[in-house]
Amino acid sequence: MKLEDHVEKIRIKVEEAVKNTLDRCGITMNGNTYTQQKVNGISIGNVEQLVQSIQSEKSEWIDCFDEIVDDYAFTLFNRLVCMKVLEAHGLYPEMITQRQKHSGKSYAHYMWLENNQQYRDDAFEGLGEFINYQFEQLSLECDIFNTTIPLHMIPTATFIKEIIDLINAIDEDDQIEEEVWKQGDILSQIYEIYNNSKKAALKASGDKVEYDKVHVQSQIYTPEWVVKFLVDNSLGKLYLEMYPDSEIKDTHKIIGDFSENTREIKQLDEVKVIDPCVGSGNFLLYCFDLFYDLYMDQIENYGADYNSREVPQIIIEKNLHGIDLDERAVQLTKVGLFIKAKTKRNSVKINHYNVVSASFRLPDYKEIGNLFDAQFFSKDFSDLLQDVWKDLQQAHKFGSLLRIDEKFEDKKKELKEELGDAQLSLFTYEKAVEFDLFANNFYEKLGEAINTYAIDDKKKFMAQATSEAMTFLKIVTETYDVVASNPPYTDSAALGSEMHNFVEKNYKSPYNCTTNLYACFIRRNMLFANPNGFIAMIHPHTFMNIDTYKDVRALLLSEGDISCLVDYGLDRVNLFGPGILLDAVWHVTKKTTDNSGNTYYFNITENQQEKYKKGSFEEAVNNAVQGVNNKRITIINPQDFKEIDGMPFMFNLSDGLRRKFEEKSVEEIGIKVAQGMATASNERFVRLWWEVTPAFENPIRSKWFRYSKGGPYCKWYGNNWAVLNWENDGAELRAFKKAVLRNQDYYLKKGITYTGSGSKGTTFRIHSENSLFDVGGSCVFPTGAFGNLEYIIAFMNSRLAFYLIDCLNPTVNTQVGDLKRVPFVKPSKEIESKVSDLATKCIELKKKIDSNYILNGSISSPLAIESTVTKALLQFIANEILSQTNILIYEQFIDQEINDIYDLSESDIARMTEKMGVCAASIPVYASAWEAYCEEENCVELCEKINTAIVDYDDEQIAEIKEKIRNALFSKTNELEDFCKNNQINPITVWYFIAHEEVLPMVKARDLIFEWFVYAMRDIIANTDDGIIGINNTDTSITQLLEEYADNMGINSAQLLQMEEYLGRKIRDFMEKDFFIELMNYTNVFMYLPKTPFIWHLSSGTDRGFEAMISIYKWNSDSLYKLKSNFIYKRREKLEYRKTQIAGNDTAQALEEKELIDRQLAEIDDFVGKIDELIASGYNPTLDDGVGKNIAPLQERKMLKADVLNANQLKKYLKAEW
Repeated sequence: MKLEDHVEKIRIKVEEAVKNTLDRCGITMNGNTYTQQKVNGISIGNVEQLVQSIQSEKSEWIDCFDEIVDDYAFTLFNRLVCMKVLEAHGLYPEMITQRQKHSGKSYAHYMWLENNQQYRDDAFEGLGEFINYQFEQLSLECDIFNTTIPLHMIPTATFIKEIIDLINAIDEDDQIEEEVWKQGDILSQIYEIYNNSKKAALKASGDKVEYDKVHVQSQIYTPEWVVKFLVDNSLGKLYLEMYPDSEIKDTHKIIGDFSENTREIKQLDEVKVIDPCVGSGNFLLYCFDLFYDLYMDQIENYGADYNSREVPQIIIEKNLHGIDLDERAVQLTKVGLFIKAKTKRNSVKINHYNVVSASFRLPDYKEIGNLFDAQFFSKDFSDLLQDVWKDLQQAHKFGSLLRIDEKFEDKKKELKEELGDAQLSLFTYEKAVEFDLFANNFYEKLGEAINTYAIDDKKKFMAQATSEAMTFLKIVTETYDVVASNPPYTDSAALGSEMHNFVEKNYKSPYNCTTNLYACFIRRNMLFANPNGFIAMIHPHTFMNIDTYKDVRALLLSEGDISCLVDYGLDRVNLFGPGILLDAVWHVTKKTTDNSGNTYYFNITENQQEKYKKGSFEEAVNNAVQGVNNKRITIINPQDFKEIDGMPFMFNLSDGLRRKFEEKSVEEIGIKVAQGMATASNERFVRLWWEVTPAFENPIRSKWFRYSKGGPYCKWYGNNWAVLNWENDGAELRAFKKAVLRNQDYYLKKGITYTGSGSKGTTFRIHSENSLFDVGGSCVFPTGAFGNLEYIIAFMNSRLAFYLIDCLNPTVNTQVGDLKRVPFVKPSKEIESKVSDLATKCIELKKKIDSNYILNGSISSPLAIESTVTKALLQFIANEILSQTNILIYEQFIDQEINDIYDLSESDIARMTEKMGVCAASIPVYASAWEAYCEEENCVELCEKINTAIVDYDDEQIAEIKEKIRNALFSKTNELEDFCKNNQINPITVWYFIAHEEVLPMVKARDLIFEWFVYAMRDIIANTDDGIIGINNTDTSITQLLEEYADNMGINSAQLLQMEEYLGRKIRDFMEKDFFIELMNYTNVFMYLPKTPFIWHLSSGTDRGFEAMISIYKWNSDSLYKLKSNFIYKRREKLEYRKTQIAGNDTAQALEEKELIDRQLAEIDDFVGKIDELIASGYNPTLDDGVGKNIAPLQERKMLKADVLNANQLKKYLKAEW
């Protein structure tokens, strides 16, 4: 069993124990009748005050109860697991591990019993009392075991025993590595695993992320090797700037030139580090290790006056600081630091930790403000104090993002302005002195007030919270030499209203850092840092290029000096694990306005598998430290990025190509990039063309207009499936208040549309005249002096444009703003004409290819079956491959012209090729294929222009290529261009083996045969009077109907059997079981629109009492009556007649058939009942309403062979009132 599974089992058991304990005290999910703190062998802290503090924030008791359970459960879980870790490090006798030689108890329990004989007859020999005793002993050195806190709990001994057994089961599991409890990051791993179920539940709920869910949604464990790099190159670098000759640079991998002192020397015990979102403490734990090495270096090599025995205590009490919203995370951090310190010195005593949870709840100021005002502070500063207190009351929501320090700075500024240079008076001078005293003694005075407040036992809980608040206040109002963190990653769109409003208010000016919580923390961390301090962070890479993060980049470039940046990308092997899809970046920035330094850019993400990335990174770091060249390292001054609009971090571009951005951009040349409309109700306004018209000969009608909506990867032409209700100039859509109709001046105009999302990149194609466009199919329109549409689409589809767009925004979602920024170099008239002609050829060839398919309006199957089906398939596929090959060749010619226009160097082209792979048409071509291609009609002229290498293959290579073409070509993600690139086979070679060696791609062959059956069924049903064919209610089987259709098409029975072979099963089986499902998937052309089959398979149920196929083009309210009176009647009659035929037959087979018929008749009765329900409900399907709305009532009643709509779609269509 995996560690994750063990932790989940322990978590469930602990929560069960907590609920049982609370129940015994009168606290359940149904209400609170709490009576006392100790009942029947259990022990619990001051739960009453905990309930009061939480309930003040929760409107519903169940939410309060859940948080109480969660808080108690993790505290108990954490304590027991930490005991296991402490004993594993040999710091204490075994307290959790049970051994047979100790009569099945732990050593500590065994010895405790020697002095506490009275518990031998209690449950599990006083296990509960022993654990409570152990907590008390441990609390003398580590306060997370404190038994006086409200979250203290000891469940029944039975539960304690079960939990301990589950913890110890980890030791016995062969799948868990040995000595797992000694791993330095085991507590961090367990913390993340513990939160997994809550994270999954939050994701499934679809709820917005409010402050109380941030730690759940964003908890991602940072691997130690990443932490080490960031801390070494921030804290370690800071130290080497003070002590450049230190031997530390020989033991730690710190990048930079340390030939001389560049930083004023500061005492090491004054160097402060903070992690403002500390989580389980990974950064602080490694900081402890590095600090310890630095102190030893100071003592041994610089004569510093530190006592080595006191160093662990100094590090924790003076150097390390941390804040987190989650109390549980802070508990783990403190334990981790305690273990670190105790390992260095067993007798260490930590008086206080500068690591605090912001989860405290404070009383209202009016309850205690009089203590502060009257006894400890001048009334002149009470307003400031009250303002600070209000902020502290929000700390459990916003944590270290609060900017309370600015309150003090504002007050100082106010006094300065009041004093002025020439207005110095005794009054203002005394006031300034008083403020200094106020600021200097602030925490001490607050502490005295808190102690006074806490004299009453009933107020001790609030006093403890207030004490935590003071620690928080002190930490959050100071500045630090190093700020290191892995902040939460939550997009602004996913934030709850309260969190969103706070971010908008506090992080929008002077730099807009509101796009994501991690952007807020970049800003906050810069504020936390001292001048010349370091900020070290890991987070998503989106800030590097996306336009909405341009202010974040401006902040880093204006107020910082990025010393190193690692563009790591996705790694589910070594980084965050298989469940987290995150393209990661980590960087170290010095806070300074002297922005003269260079950045070491590590391009780890590009062109390598995930499993190799960590090794590649480590090699690159070694090379950087040693000053050795590495192709994945670029050293650049990032200030150059300021010359580009939006300041994208385009480290990969050469200086020459970067200077192209000084040219006019696409937008500046007069090419309009227009974002499309958002209907806000696609189910109401958008259809696929076959939903509203049975043929595509006249798709533009008075109501339905072509609608460019993006779709899958497609260049030049295509994806013309969607239509929009634009009747009366879109009157209905214009009246729909939620709809956003952008760029209306460009409606119905010819242009270029593109798919902006997808892992393969942005692709551009013709947007026809009299069409409209969606936000997912935004468009490009020439509006200026340069209006050559064909040249523009050629440029946009070029590899250079793709490369530049990817540099501007390397995510899978290209934005309108990205296209606008692409530099556009105007071509000469000669080049413009040449490139335009090539684009026109690509467009026409793509149109020709598309015209052969039913979803693009083809009337009949393109297969010309004369002798054999195989010959027909080979001929059709060879012709299509030839057209696709020629497109790829024309694209290569376009690329060559565009590269020349932009004056790309060989180095630029090499970089582009390294990122994008070679052009498919430039791959060496097989000699025999080249010869055959040059003899092909219309290819002779091309052969004279193609410049590619010719190769020969041996028999083994030929066999391997044929096998790949036969089984892999046209499989998922293996269309021709991808197939050629993935296998390094020229498309001409592919065409040759299909056209001349008769190698048939089986995936494509099967798809074409399936489509033939779609044509057939469409036509067969269309030729019926009712648009219905019964599958099992007539003497004419579906196979016979298809045989008749084939015969009319000139296809004989032998050829039909050949088709059957390509289907891979009997035609009847396929039609009755798989056809409908495949048709559903075939018509699922847009990811976020429903499946839209134009043939439906009705079914009464699993016993197939009644089944029929219907065409949506003849489906109406009368169809229900026809089903009952004609088709179902005949089916029932046939079944009942068969039942009388076998009535006297008592064989096992006959009995089984009788039972089946009875079930089928019952199923039919139920089906008829559903039809009657539909009729009674007023069901009246109208073609223009689309498949979704018309089929939803049938799916709701389980009348279909398979579900067409997902749960959300079904719900939406059933509620539709249009």
